[in-house]
Amino acid sequence: MRILALIILSLFIGCTNTSPISEEELMEKELEKKFDAFKKDQSFNCRQNAILEAEIYVDSIIYQMTRFSILEDSVEMISKPNRPDRPKYLEISDPGPIKPFEEK
Repeated sequence: MRILALIILSLFIGCTNTSPISEEELMEKELEKKFDAFKKDQSFNCRQNAILEAEIYVDSIIYQMTRFSILEDSVEMISKPNRPDRPKYLEISDPGPIKPFEEK
């Protein structure tokens, strides 16, 4: 019975014992984590800058197209409406001098 207990105890002790990690390995792992984070940030920034430059380029193309269609092609221009004719003035017959209102 004692032998069985010693075997089980030695198995538990042997399973929990892990090899220690050296400082160089720890530093290497941390550097890899930081390098991966840096690469992700740079990739994100590069993608955002590419999208911004593409938007600016497309906006400039659209602006040039609309400016050309408005300034160079007079068929598409909106024509101004004609000024309406002036109405005939009403002729008022002169009733004479103006009298103030009478008080009641």
